[in-house]
Amino acid sequence: MYCPVCKEERQGKFCPECGTRLVAEHLKSDTKLQCEWNERFIKFGKDVIADGLGVEKENGEQETVCRGTDASGAARSNDNARSASGSGVTPLSRRDSVLMSAVERNIDSNNAEALEKQIERLAVLVSNYSVDVVSYKYYMLLAALRPKELINLYEANTANGYWQTFWVAVAYLKCNDISKSDNAIVGLDRYSEYPEDNSLLLSALRAYAESSTFEAEEYMNEIVWNECTPLLLPFVKAASLVIAPERAEGIAVDNEKCNFYIENMVSLEMPEEKAARRKEELSKLVLIPIVNKKGKWGYVDAENNEVIPCKYDDAFQFCNGLAKVKLGGKWGFIDKEDNEVVPVKYDSAYEFNELLTAVNRRGKWGYIDINGNEVVPFKYDDAEEFSDGFAKVELKGKWGYINASGKEVVPCKYDDVDYFLDGFARVELKGKKGYVDVNGKEVVSCKYNDVSYFEEGLVAVDFNGKWGYVNESGKEVIPCKYDRTWNFSEGLASVELNGKYGFIDKSGREVVPCKYEYACDFSEGLALVSQRWKDIFIDKRGNEALALGDDIVMPFCEGLAKVIRSGGKCGYIDKSGREVVPCKYEFACDFYGGLAQVELNGKKGCIDRKGCEIVPCKYDEVYSFSDGLAEVELGGKWGVVDKSGKEIIPCKYDETVYFYDGLARVELNGKEFYIDKTGKEYIKD
Repeated sequence: MYCPVCKEERQGKFCPECGTRLVAEHLKSDTKLQCEWNERFIKFGKDVIADGLGVEKENGEQETVCRGTDASGAARSNDNARSASGSGVTPLSRRDSVLMSAVERNIDSNNAEALEKQIERLAVLVSNYSVDVVSYKYYMLLAALRPKELINLYEANTANGYWQTFWVAVAYLKCNDISKSDNAIVGLDRYSEYPEDNSLLLSALRAYAESSTFEAEEYMNEIVWNECTPLLLPFVKAASLVIAPERAEGIAVDNEKCNFYIENMVSLEMPEEKAARRKEELSKLVLIPIVNKKGKWGYVDAENNEVIPCKYDDAFQFCNGLAKVKLGGKWGFIDKEDNEVVPVKYDSAYEFNELLTAVNRRGKWGYIDINGNEVVPFKYDDAEEFSDGFAKVELKGKWGYINASGKEVVPCKYDDVDYFLDGFARVELKGKKGYVDVNGKEVVSCKYNDVSYFEEGLVAVDFNGKWGYVNESGKEVIPCKYDRTWNFSEGLASVELNGKYGFIDKSGREVVPCKYEYACDFSEGLALVSQRWKDIFIDKRGNEALALGDDIVMPFCEGLAKVIRSGGKCGYIDKSGREVVPCKYEFACDFYGGLAQVELNGKKGCIDRKGCEIVPCKYDEVYSFSDGLAEVELGGKWGVVDKSGKEIIPCKYDETVYFYDGLARVELNGKEFYIDKTGKEYIKD
């Protein structure tokens, strides 16, 4: 048998290394693997075009374009192409989708400082997801903002994909290294079945880098009419904007044939009015809040040189070039030259998020931008931060949403509103719940006793004690006839009818009969159910995949499932039922990022998938890892460990230690100050 993930021969039904179900030898053929890549690339092509990146397609031409190269850039046969609806592409999580939206907005607003911070998070996404639009934006931003870093990354790695190779060619041109750019562009040939198109691409970029505007225009017009690869044109446009933005306006394009995603890429500099008030060297300077013995705050650089004197009552980190400070009981924002960009006159203020922040003046809330302009009037009784383009506001006891222009897109008439997720927000009116979209339209009427969250295009709703499902248009697609329903997961949802559990698909068809004592959602192709009070795992056809006897088991996560043996001790099994982590723990969580929190002898730590104790079981509390760090508590004091288990910040602080942009605000003996990841405390003598 063969593991399609590890690409190794294995024994048994499941891979002992990654937990993937093994397949027959013949299924690892090139045709099969190529089909998988085809599905991914077609999905990517459709997503890209939907976002406006690429050329308007007619008469199914999009399918033809997407067959040109696969997600890794390898040539593809048209015979193997399939629709994206069955694609196995892992979707971005909600959190990561929000990041991608923020990246797009910051590109549109030319916000280089915010993009610099987001590059590191995009790097994590590139390693976690095989979604090409993430790689495209990540390598594009590296080419624009850190070309030498991209070049070093490329030259140190032999396994470079299409997007990395494409944008490193742009980076070479930006650094005036024409010959190496030639080599990189020529190297694209191995990813495409149309090498002549790469020659056009090379010629256009070369002409542009050498200021031959007319020639560049000729090459790009030729690419426009090359019907095999029309997606090349927006890449050339975006690349030319990165290489030499001052000449970008001199190149004409046929906008009826080409709809560019990046119209405002230019040089990714800060807006003019902001750039004008700072010195070049100061704009790049990292400033750290520091407090003196008298409790006054100022700022120092990385070498501990005082840049802004300690005169404020409170101060926070710089974000988008501004820092929130407090003086005389009032709040405002300063730049790195200690200029009051936002006057210190507000009663309270959030920090900037999406270039806007909520501030309070005389009991009413409004919003200001990074230049101190009041863009939303002070009329709200409460207000929250902007997230994904919207902010939650309260007026006369009712809640709604405003957009960045201050327009009330969801009127303040609801008793409660949740945050927008995937374009919808749950609302409550007179004890009944429903959903509104970003235009304020009530897509799911407020007539239901309860509603869940949209998953896979459907939301579970409770109408007079019976549950069913409504789609994103508000249509009840599965009648409210069940005693209870749960969200869809991997195309199926668990339901309860007459005290028994089963599974339905999105058409409402009962694909697994309601005959079980209970059922959990599908995870990694399997669902945990109880039959005659014995836990078993079933596949999506209802076939038994793994019987578990009297053990209590949780659903699989990252190839392993938590099991509780008689006596209450926890461990983990793989998909063959083999115990890979001994059942010796009093408590255990699911694996996330290759690690799981466990408890032994009343103390908590973390183990890896082989059961090795990475973080020793000696702490009273261990939080999840984020950016390679986890907060830990010992004896009522907090510190931080890394993924090797090393305690990089000792457990001595009174509150949790959360790092943001390399700094954490901590409390010790009633005093607050900042520390860096080396544990250095920024307290001025």
